[in-house]
Amino acid sequence: MTAPESPRPLPRRGVWRRVAGRVLRRLGLPLLGLALLAVLGLVLYTQQGQQPATRPPAASSQRAAPAKPQQQRPPGAQPAPVPPTRTPGASELRVMLPRVTTLDPGLAYDSETIPVVQLLFEGLLAVDEQGKLGPRGAQRWEVSPDGLTYTFFLDPRARWSDGQAVRADDYVFAWQRNVDPATRSPYAPVLFALKNGAAINSGRLRPDQLGVRARDDQTLVVSLESPAPYFPSLVATWTYFPLRRDLLQRLGERWSEPGSLVGNGPYVLQPIQAGEVVLARNDRYVGPRPGVERIVFRDYANAGQAMDDLRRRELDIMPYSASLKDVIAQDPQLAPLLRSFPRSGTAFLVLNHRRQALQDARVRRALGMALDRAALLDEVTGGAGEVARSLHPPGIAGRDPALWPKEDVAEARRLLAEAGYPDGRGLELVMAVPSVVDPLGRELQQRWKDTLGVTVRLMEVDSVPALRDSDAWRNQIDLYAGSWQSDYEDPYNWFNLLWDSQHDPGQYNSGWRNPDFDGLVRAAQAELNPARRTELYHQAEQIMATDYPLIPLYYPVEQYLVRPEVQGFQPGRTALAVPLLGVSLSATTQL
Repeated sequence: MTAPESPRPLPRRGVWRRVAGRVLRRLGLPLLGLALLAVLGLVLYTQQGQQPATRPPAASSQRAAPAKPQQQRPPGAQPAPVPPTRTPGASELRVMLPRVTTLDPGLAYDSETIPVVQLLFEGLLAVDEQGKLGPRGAQRWEVSPDGLTYTFFLDPRARWSDGQAVRADDYVFAWQRNVDPATRSPYAPVLFALKNGAAINSGRLRPDQLGVRARDDQTLVVSLESPAPYFPSLVATWTYFPLRRDLLQRLGERWSEPGSLVGNGPYVLQPIQAGEVVLARNDRYVGPRPGVERIVFRDYANAGQAMDDLRRRELDIMPYSASLKDVIAQDPQLAPLLRSFPRSGTAFLVLNHRRQALQDARVRRALGMALDRAALLDEVTGGAGEVARSLHPPGIAGRDPALWPKEDVAEARRLLAEAGYPDGRGLELVMAVPSVVDPLGRELQQRWKDTLGVTVRLMEVDSVPALRDSDAWRNQIDLYAGSWQSDYEDPYNWFNLLWDSQHDPGQYNSGWRNPDFDGLVRAAQAELNPARRTELYHQAEQIMATDYPLIPLYYPVEQYLVRPEVQGFQPGRTALAVPLLGVSLSATTQL
C-alpha cells in the first residue's frame, strides 16, 4: 500500500530496490535498490527510474509534463561530502538510504519513509521476524462472535519516549486524524474497515464518528463496517500507529521534526547530521530490545563511495543492483556479501482501459502472451526473481496461475489480427517511462515490434506516481510499469485494495471495471468462513485471468550486500516486518 505524489495510497513497493534506485538515479548512477521493509512496491519502474540500458534512446520518444507532487517538509538534510564515522563505544548499524520526506506515520507511504517510521513508532500489533502477527502495544485482544467488534487491551507499561503513558485515546486521535480528508493520508483507505471510515474520508461524516473509542486509558473498542478477517493485519500498519494529540496541536507541522518528535517505538530520532538520519535506542521502550544502540541511514553521493565504505566496514548494508553485477562479481571483497531474500510482490504493466485499443481483452492478452518473461527478467534484474504467471504472488489465497494465458506468440498474433490489428497495423502504444533508455521500456518496445509488429513510443516522465492523476495519463498514455509488495499476505491486500474499481482510481488508475469481479471480492472481504472466502477470491481470479486487465511480469526478490558482522538481518516477505529490530553486530564492529 504506499503513495503520494497523489492523495491516495500508491504502490510502494519493491521497497529496498526502489529506495536505492531513486537516490542513485537522481545522482546519475544506475543502481537500484534499497528498502528496509516495506512494504513495495518492488518494481524498479513504478518510481522515478530504472537502470539505463545499453541501447541508444528510442527515436520515437517524447517527454510529458508530470503532475505537480504534493509538497512535504523534509526531516533530513542534503548529503555533504564528508566520510561517515562510527560513534566510538557504540554498536552502530549503518544502512544506505536516501533522506526521507516525512516521519509522520499518517503521511508515510514510500520506501524512504516507512522503514524509519516503523522504528520510531509501533501499533497495537506487530509482525515478528518469522512473519507471525502478535501483540505489541496491546497485551491481548478479543473479537465478538459476529466479527464486528474488536477490543484491545493496552500494555500498561507502554510509554512515549518523553515518559508519558501511551493511552487508548492516542489511538483514537491518530485514527480519526488519519481518516480525516483534511489530513490527506495516503493510506486512509486502510481505515475504511472501521465503521463510517469511508463516509468520513469522503466528507459525509465527521471524524469523531469513526468506529473507535477509548473505554478507559487501557481499553480500545473498535467497531467495523462489516466483518473483516484481515483487520488484525491492518492494525499492524503504520496508519494505525498512535499519535499525541497535545504535541500535534501545540507544534503543528513541526511535531515530527528532530527535537520535537516523540514516538513510542524502539528507537528515538537524533539530531540530523549531514546526509544522515540517526536513530538511537529508546530506553523507555518495553518491547523486544533492539540489537544495536544506533542506526544511521545515510544518503550517498554515488555507488563508488558506498562500495568503498562497505569495504572499509563504514557501511553495513547496501542494496544490490543488476547494473553492478559484473563489478561486484569481480570484487573479492564484495562478491561474498551478496544475499537474496524472497518478497511477496509482483511487477506488472498497468494498462489504460480508457484507450480504445486496450478496451479489447484480445489486445491485452496478445500483448501479454507475446512476452518472453525470462529474457525480460534477465535484461531488467540480471535474472533475480521469478517469472510471473499471474498477478498475485505465491502466498495469496485464491490465486491460480493455471488460469492465466500462457506465453504463445502465434496465438498472440491471431488474437491481435482478430481484434483488427493484423501484424500490428494501426496499433501504436505510448508507454510512460522514467527515461527513454529505461531497460524495461526498451525491452518491451523491441519485443512487441519483433513479434507483433506493434509500435511503442516511450514517453519520459519525471514521476510515474504523479502521472497517474494527470490528463496525460487519461488521454495520451497507454501503459506504464507498476508493482506491488504485500503489506500483509491476505487476498484483501491485492484483490480488494488494488483491483476493486472503487480503489483503482487511488491506486493505479487503470480504469478497469468489472461488476462481477467487484461483487465477488466485496463479498469475500467480509466472509468469515476461510474456505468460502478463498473460493470467492478464486472465482474473482478466474475473471481477472480472462479479462486480463494488467500484464504480470515477474515476482522480484530483494538483494543486498550485507557485511558478515551483521547478524539477524531478515527483511521478511511483507512490509509489516521490521527487520532491523533483530539485527546485532559482532564484536569486530563495536568500536
